[in-house]
Amino acid sequence: MNQAPQRCANSSLDLNEKEMISYLSGPLVGNARAGWVASVSGNAWSLISGGLACVFGVLLCVPTLPAFWRYNSSTWLQTQGLEAPGLPASPEESR
Repeated sequence: MNQAPQRCANSSLDLNEKEMISYLSGPLVGNARAGWVASVSGNAWSLISGGLACVFGVLLCVPTLPAFWRYNSSTWLQTQGLEAPGLPASPEESR
């Protein structure tokens, strides 16, 4: 018998669901934008505006997601008692 998955106490399924929505809708929305812009102003402008939108989106992430830009995987590994091969044992050693 197939049973529906149960919700985890930490709501990790919620994050997975949001991630799946972004993966499934992102390309569709991007294709719709590209098609609409190409139909209105041509293929070249569609390509250029898509690149500009991408750069603008990344620049928008800088102030809105500061923890993402400060993230250091070796620091997280240390909190888990692990070491990353090829990385210094502590963040101070990398300076």
